[in-house]
Amino acid sequence: MNYIYFDIETLPPGDGGHFERIRANTMPPANYKKQETIDKWIAEERDGIARAAVDKLALDGTYGSICCIGFAIDDQPVGCVELTDTMDERSLLLYVFSQIDSAATDATNPLPRSLTLVGHNIEFDARFVFQRAVRHGLALPHSLRAALNPVSGHRDQIDIMKLWAGYRGYVKLKDLAREILADDSTDIDGSEVARMWGTNPKAVVAHCMADVERVRMLHEKINKTLGVV
Repeated sequence: MNYIYFDIETLPPGDGGHFERIRANTMPPANYKKQETIDKWIAEERDGIARAAVDKLALDGTYGSICCIGFAIDDQPVGCVELTDTMDERSLLLYVFSQIDSAATDATNPLPRSLTLVGHNIEFDARFVFQRAVRHGLALPHSLRAALNPVSGHRDQIDIMKLWAGYRGYVKLKDLAREILADDSTDIDGSEVARMWGTNPKAVVAHCMADVERVRMLHEKINKTLGVV
């Protein structure tokens, strides 16, 4: 086997003037004509709309950043690397790339073997990692160079969500795990990551690692049904 089960958690940008830029371009509805109505909308609505828009930037590697990466190769234990006071995003990516390449190397071949990336909505994770690697001027790890290629990487990816719901379909990983794996775990939801990271980063790391294990167990069940050894 040459699978790597993979999940990332991401954060919106913390600086760069994004809130101010979005706020300045957030306008009241066009049908608001009275100045007092416009002023009331600006006072009550503009900041909240701008903050929500900034939060959504966590889903775009152009602006957002990675706070932790969870992964497991084949049947190895799940590992997770997170941001710390001494490890910024660039260092995190370098370390994870090195760890994955090292784990994909054996005595019979001096080069790491190519790995197939397996995840839930894995195209998001793969593209985000690629974008952040470009941002930091990093080369992709040899073992994932094909899988993280935004042009042809889909050939080296297995997306649990698409396998289950179809190309245009959608299903939450937790819903699938509950119904197929009888997994009623109560770890945080992905939508809570940005809020939780500032107060309880270990909960985010635990959630990331749990999702990696859920993906692996679902992949194994699907393979069994498909007769894949």
